[in-house]
Amino acid sequence: MYELIKHNVNITQNYYPELLGQAVIINLAFLLKAGWTIVKAFLDPVTKAKVITEGSNYTPTLLKFIDAESLPTFLGGNCDCKPKGCIFENRGPWNGKFSFT
Repeated sequence: MYELIKHNVNITQNYYPELLGQAVIINLAFLLKAGWTIVKAFLDPVTKAKVITEGSNYTPTLLKFIDAESLPTFLGGNCDCKPKGCIFENRGPWNGKFSFT
């Protein structure tokens, strides 16, 4: 498993270095946090700085990167897209729609 993780991390950061802008991992359970500690040991410092891990108090961190109007209510924001909800709206830069509102 060690070699597999190391190999995947090396491919990602060597061949796709700027693919990740910022990542926030929320509700990280204790065991996964321990696993993340192991994985981040293999990461380049620049890549490591792009990943933030949060427990159950993640809303303030998300609001640093996402406007409250674009963050779904179940994550602590104000967006309540109808009829299906924000997750199913298929809005994003891939189709010219940049916000959830």
